[in-house]
Amino acid sequence: MKSQEINELPVRARQYIHDLETNADPAGTIQENALLKDQTRELDAKIAGLKARIAELEIASRKVVGVLFADDFQEADTEGAIRELYELVGDGE
Repeated sequence: MKSQEINELPVRARQYIHDLETNADPAGTIQENALLKDQTRELDAKIAGLKARIAELEIASRKVVGVLFADDFQEADTEGAIRELYELVGDGE
C-alpha cells in the first residue's frame, strides 16, 4: 500500500497502521535491511557488468599484443587491433 493510499484512509485506520509500523519495527531495522538488500542487488549487477567489461578489454588487449608480436608484424592488422582496443576503452567510464 502506498503512503498516498494510507493517507486517504479514515483516521483510526491510519493510526492503526502507524502503530503497527512503530511497534513491529521500532528501530527501523526491517526497513533498513530491505534497503540494504536492494543496494546489494544493484551493486552485484554493477559488479557483473564491470567483470564483463574487463573481459572485453582483456580480449581486445590480447589481440593487440598478438598483432605486435606476430611473425608477420608488417602485414598484421595492427591499426585495426589498436583501434578496436581504443574504441572499447574510449566508451568506458
